[in-house]
Amino acid sequence: MFANMSAGAAPGRAPGPGEEAVMLGACMEILTTHTTKFNGTVIKTIGDNLMCVFDDPARAVLAANEMQQKAKIAIEAQDSVAVHVEIGMHFGDVLDEGDDVFGDTVNTAARIGSEAGAGQILITEAVMDQLPGMFASMTRFFDEAPLRGKAETVRIFEVIWEVSDLTMVHNSTVHSSSRSQQTSCKLTVAGAHWVVDAKNSSIVMGRGATVDMLVPTPLSSREHARVELNRGTVTLVDHSSNGTYVMPDNDALLNVRNDRVVLVESGYIGLGEPPAPDAPNVIRYQCDVREG
Repeated sequence: MFANMSAGAAPGRAPGPGEEAVMLGACMEILTTHTTKFNGTVIKTIGDNLMCVFDDPARAVLAANEMQQKAKIAIEAQDSVAVHVEIGMHFGDVLDEGDDVFGDTVNTAARIGSEAGAGQILITEAVMDQLPGMFASMTRFFDEAPLRGKAETVRIFEVIWEVSDLTMVHNSTVHSSSRSQQTSCKLTVAGAHWVVDAKNSSIVMGRGATVDMLVPTPLSSREHARVELNRGTVTLVDHSSNGTYVMPDNDALLNVRNDRVVLVESGYIGLGEPPAPDAPNVIRYQCDVREG
């Protein structure tokens, strides 16, 4: 993976001395922190660019999502400097020489990174082929283009990391169910069951000792999220560091981060990472509905 940064003045503002360097340094810290958080290895930084490697393409994509999201928060917290992060990645074998890696895979990843625009994450078809099926709703075809040094064109896909894009399809399902009253929601993990209903209107899940539903995954927070029933609507509320992923059975994967979403019909919930239906700590939800 290559993550490249560029900085300039925010619209209508003139950064003070050193402000661009400070903001670029803060964003570089975000990039390196989230590389290691998702079990990646920082190979080197080249100016304002980061080169890193991952053993698992899915974790690389999740890391890239986090990089963009956290960088956006940091950038929006001030109004003097505009920083753009462009990320590109490719999958394949590399020549490992201890503190550096070389080869065609590295060169292709660098070129994909140079193709990315501000705020984009671009991946090759080789990366797409390694991702679980649930990632399909997080990606879209971007281009098929020749790359310098390549005899054949390369198919490139864009990773959709902003919540507004991911929720577009999901919201249509929520709206279509607005005339129904939800009466309960059954939550199942590792063979154990919990029910949110009129008698037990809220269940907290996470890895802490005091939660109702213990889900000890590597990326879950102590009190990661809660599912609640209020006025005929079952809602998941996230208050975690890594976000909660909701995958309805017939809809797009949704990343909920310090926000809430209505749970409709049935599907899967993942704490900190997209849910794999056969994973031991995946949460299955099933909502009962009474037509209004």
